[in-house]
Amino acid sequence: MMASRESARILVVDDDAAQRALLGEILGQAGFSCDDAQDGDEGLRKCLSLKPDLMVLDVMMPGRDGFSVCSEIRNDSVVQNTPILMVTGLNDIKSIERAFEVGATNFLTKPINFSLIEHHIKYILRSARMEKQIRRAKRLAEEASAAKSHFLANMSHELRTPLNAIIGFSEMISMEIGGPIGTATYIGYAQDIHGSAVHLLRIINDVLDVSKIESGTFEIDKEQLVLADLFERVFSIIRPRAEEADVALLLDMSGHVPGVYTDELRLKQVLINLLSNAVKFTPPKGRVALHAHVTERQDLVIAISDTGIGMHPGEITKALSRFGQIDSDLNRKHEGTGLGLPLAKLITERLGGSFAITTAEEQGTTVTVTFPKDNIFPGKISESRRMAS
Repeated sequence: MMASRESARILVVDDDAAQRALLGEILGQAGFSCDDAQDGDEGLRKCLSLKPDLMVLDVMMPGRDGFSVCSEIRNDSVVQNTPILMVTGLNDIKSIERAFEVGATNFLTKPINFSLIEHHIKYILRSARMEKQIRRAKRLAEEASAAKSHFLANMSHELRTPLNAIIGFSEMISMEIGGPIGTATYIGYAQDIHGSAVHLLRIINDVLDVSKIESGTFEIDKEQLVLADLFERVFSIIRPRAEEADVALLLDMSGHVPGVYTDELRLKQVLINLLSNAVKFTPPKGRVALHAHVTERQDLVIAISDTGIGMHPGEITKALSRFGQIDSDLNRKHEGTGLGLPLAKLITERLGGSFAITTAEEQGTTVTVTFPKDNIFPGKISESRRMAS
């Protein structure tokens, strides 16, 4: 964000030392931080290095003139948006037109009205701040649009794959390609159809849940919940996927884990998403573990760790964005809509908890869900237990 007008950095470029000193004194008294340069080359170098909030630029200077400096600045990707107030003794229309053609923000003729220049600069800075906000909003909108385009492309792929299976197997059954209805072959077809339909339903539910959260219609129904029972139910769902992927599952509750006041269905959804994600990105012979314990502050911590492929720490923000994916290539090895982590985070926060990720490439990932002690109740506790599969 651009500095506030009181602390804005002004670069004065003028070959007249007296003019530079006078402008520096006036602008310094107005609360601005001033730097100066005595010619166009020095002014250009200082603009690139200091990145001032505004430049007061004389036109007529020996060597590189103000028009050339302004043009160079407008062609530099780093400082091209720097506001430039051009000042000159020339007051002909052609000079003014040329100043704006090369990118001047505004133009003053000498002799300068020093009682007004402070107000000119404040106005230009205020306008520049607004322009910067507009550029940022435009950039964010473009990034969101691109992310949604990637998401929709991936979603199309994710939907078509199970739909092809559903359509293909159902046609084979209806045409009795494998023999008369009742042949054992059709049992396998029916299982494939069911699995594809469940996958589609999960995708649709995830998309609808994100939409509900964003619109404020996502409902939470809290109740007292014994965690050990929930963990075992979740493990029973994840276990077949882990066995198919040859990934070991481990449940570890250190000490007595109290009950939690939460929405059982939504917490179950969070855990299934996180465990499924961990299994998907963990290679064969790897391990996925769920650890639960209470901190010294009496906060409840549920951590799901894996020995999978991990991420670069700088990719965490993208992984948690609602339409962002680390790898958007449709032919990537690990398929999915990219909603698992963002949805788990959104639901956790709606349940009153916090969500954090620690990760390293090729070293695995740990996702930590923490509920403050206000969400804990001591009436029912889960005994310390370990479960592996």
